[in-house]
Amino acid sequence: MNTEFRQELESLINKHSMENGSDTPDFILAQYLSGCLENFDKALAARETWYGRKIGTAISSGPTFETLRAKADSERDMSDPLTELFDIKPSVT
Repeated sequence: MNTEFRQELESLINKHSMENGSDTPDFILAQYLSGCLENFDKALAARETWYGRKIGTAISSGPTFETLRAKADSERDMSDPLTELFDIKPSVT
């Protein structure tokens, strides 16, 4: 993956101290997350090949992300103790 992207991701992880939760160096987390993106791209390419579609041409007839997010936010039980534990807040649209 793009070295510049990985370096910026590493800086962002460090800036927000995101490595503290796992006590893993930020450069290792950046490598891991970059690898996740690369593998996700490979998985999507394999899926499109399986369905005989050109990569990047899948057309979704389902609801949009925004619609799904609004529905999830409206159904979220804000009195649930896990909501507070995971700092879950409804999105603002």
